[in-house]
Amino acid sequence: MKKTRRVIKGAEISLLNAIFKSPRSLNTNELANKSGISWATADKYLRKWYEKGVVMKALKKSKEIWKINAEATLEQLRLFFLI
Repeated sequence: MKKTRRVIKGAEISLLNAIFKSPRSLNTNELANKSGISWATADKYLRKWYEKGVVMKALKKSKEIWKINAEATLEQLRLFFLI
């Protein structure tokens, strides 16, 4: 069965752009602010991406911080986002 393309929404694109451009790990609030989206929307996408291995998380001062999983291959990213 052929996979259908998943539509990447504007909020996802903004969040991806923010996390890719950041030289350091950022918490959910920082990423939401840089993306111009709500905290809840950022949190929803980050958790979904974490489950798929696209991003990594760690705890810093009791806050989750996020970064792109450098070990995720371009093929894994392409398959997840069906780019």
